[in-house]
Parts: sequence; structure tokens; C-alpha cells
Amino acid sequence: SLPPGLKLENITFGFRENPEANIRVEKFTMMPRLLRYVSGRSAFAVNAIAYSGSLKGFVDFPGFSLQQPPAKAEIIFDGLTIEKCAYLKDKLGRGITGKLGGTFIFTGDSQLDFTIQKGSYQLLESLFGFERLDFNKVEGQLTIKGGVLRIVKLRLTGDKINCSLKGEIMLKSDLKNSEINLNGTMEIASLNKKMSMLLTGTMGRVQTKYI
Repeated sequence: SLPPGLKLENITFGFRENPEANIRVEKFTMMPRLLRYVSGRSAFAVNAIAYSGSLKGFVDFPGFSLQQPPAKAEIIFDGLTIEKCAYLKDKLGRGITGKLGGTFIFTGDSQLDFTIQKGSYQLLESLFGFERLDFNKVEGQLTIKGGVLRIVKLRLTGDKINCSLKGEIMLKSDLKNSEINLNGTMEIASLNKKMSMLLTGTMGRVQTKYI
């Protein structure tokens, strides 16, 4: 027999170390994918509304048991107002605003393709007179394998500044302590200046060297 579907509203996921850094979901539904059950797999379609945006996709398991990790999952998200997410601000250790959209794919390893429209990224230290990076668009492609987050592409474009990065981040349970090794370029329109840069240190304490 098929498992029942699930419908929830006004869900809050809290964390013991910091209950205020939570994740809120307005509506969540999970329904069986009938054709997958015919082929001998547990599979669910998921839909959610959160942070003024939407998420939809599926999760497939290798068999009928849900005790094993998923074999495949894909989630498409759109229009998420990221400054409303207290969990993200806590993990990044700084403020970021904008509308987030993209796709997350899991097949044992993970890949995230995303864009953030019309927002800003808070800097912990002043950068050429900037206290934050205002942008029109951020585009990114990230992969995660064996505890290493690889930034394939990360590009920020704005009226005053353009920036691109790539490299690797060694993930820790507390993201602020994750070790980074990134390189890229930065263009500052007001200074008519383009430079290369190296980023090392941790997510919470970045050390930047300009070349």
C-alpha cells in the first residue's frame, strides 16, 4: 500500500545552539509519486511556500524503506526573500538581501545552481570605501563532495562593482569556521580599477590579498 501524504503549515525548525537562528516554512506538502512505487521505489513529490517564495521537487529512495539515504533528489526554488531567513544570516555571520532562485540536485554528491537578484552583501571590514556590496545579480554554481564545497562559478554584477570567484571551501559543522581557498577578480567602476585577488582564512574571518 502507498504511504499517506503529508500537509503541514507554519513550521519552525529550531536549533539547540541558537534557537533564534531558525528556518520557517509557511506551507509544506509531500505526496507519493505513484509511478515510482510501481517500479519498486519509495518516492515523494514535495512543495513548499517559505520566505515569500516557493520550492518544489522530488525525493527518490533506493527501495521501499525510508531508513536509507535518498538515491536522488531535486528541488527547484524561486523568489525566496533571503533576508527573512535568520538561519542563513547566523551561518554566514553577516547580512545578505535579495531574491533567491535556483536548483538543488542530490545524487550522492550535491550540486547547487542559483541566482540572487537585486540585493546587498554586508562586509565585515570596509573595502575601498564600501561597507557592503550592492548588486544587481549574483550567479553561482557549487558542488559538494566529501566535505569539500567547490565553487565552480560565483559572479556578482552591480553598478559600482563586479566580482568573480572560484575555488574550494573545507566545510566545518559551524560554517563560520570553514577554511577557504578562493581566487578571482574585482572591477571597481568609480576607481576605473581591475585587480586579481586571493581569499584565505575562514568564512567568519576572511583574509584578502590583492594582486
